[in-house]
Amino acid sequence: IAEVVGCGGDSNSPKFGSRVNLSYEHTMSNETVSLGEAVFTENGFVISSDRINVTSDAFVFSEGWYLIHQQVDFPAARARAGWLLVQDTSEENTPDGVAEFRAQYTVPQNTNLDFSTSGKATFVLDIIGGSLISEEDVICKWTVSKP
Repeated sequence: IAEVVGCGGDSNSPKFGSRVNLSYEHTMSNETVSLGEAVFTENGFVISSDRINVTSDAFVFSEGWYLIHQQVDFPAARARAGWLLVQDTSEENTPDGVAEFRAQYTVPQNTNLDFSTSGKATFVLDIIGGSLISEEDVICKWTVSKP
């Protein structure tokens, strides 16, 4: 069993309860998708199965979308420390560990994304439909929401 537990609430994390509206543009298709509002939640992304146990702090959107703060590299999933934009859902509407969509943002040393203000960042899309693909850019844009 692989196990990853996010440290949560570190100095590079947004405050729990922070809200953002997020959209992403898939640069290859020129498609823009709005995910709506999410709340940064302690242990907001959880997979618990006989194969894998993952717990990470995340912005939680509807329809199985998460913006996960990945605190450490997770080589078994080819996930690097940073931020992961993921759609992962199952028949039970919970993550099952097979991402329908995953784009990664690797945080350069001594920097991080700032979700206390509006911003944007280029993520690298590497999984569609549970399968690795040739990497493509995805531009994520967010605005801060007030509770």
